[in-house]
Amino acid sequence: ENSGEDCTFKVTTSSIGTVKSSNSNSSLAKPVATFNFKPGCLVISSLPNNDEATAATGILVGQLQILILDLVPAGMLVLSDLPSLAAVEVAAAVSNAHAAVVVLSEGSLDSREQLQVICSAVSANVPTVPVNTPNFKFPLAEFFSELPTKYGSQATDMEQRLQAFFKSISIAYTTFGSMQVILVQAEIIVSRIPKYHQARASGASDMTTSEHQFIVRNFEVVDSLIHTFTTLSC
Repeated sequence: ENSGEDCTFKVTTSSIGTVKSSNSNSSLAKPVATFNFKPGCLVISSLPNNDEATAATGILVGQLQILILDLVPAGMLVLSDLPSLAAVEVAAAVSNAHAAVVVLSEGSLDSREQLQVICSAVSANVPTVPVNTPNFKFPLAEFFSELPTKYGSQATDMEQRLQAFFKSISIAYTTFGSMQVILVQAEIIVSRIPKYHQARASGASDMTTSEHQFIVRNFEVVDSLIHTFTTLSC
């Protein structure tokens, strides 16, 4: 078995429907997208262009690189380092990840990418580890009541997945403590990452090939969410 081999996900038009061009009102077929990454990697999601999130993620990634060497042989995929990824590529990576660490900071609940990471992970039964920075405010009833306005018909599915995500105890993470405190925080995060996730191992695509078709559990739900996040951003 060669599960550590880089893989290319081919995402065809039939897989993701259509997206609207930002320059016209017409719906255009999404071209085939390719994205190389290692299935079974640890996905790290954080809010781009946020100083607190950037600082926390940078320090956390540096610690995790050492702590997860044996735990996650496929390594890490830090989404904030790849800002040009399309929604479908993010979904492909998250849905085939070993686990997803979501760094929550001020503005995370308004981030379409971070909400998509959460929804994709929960839909595909990928273990998630919520990590909250000091300025993050956990969602109240008002946040969920506004989902229909922002996301239309997908609001109910999104709320179910977000509620499931936030049922997990979030790990407080600050970069202002001593290095010993910061290391302890990282070790707590690592303790929440499973050594072996049976559900993913038995249900994921064959990892021995270098070319994969984009396949995830609950495909219709994830496909619809991708379409929503893509079209609403245009």
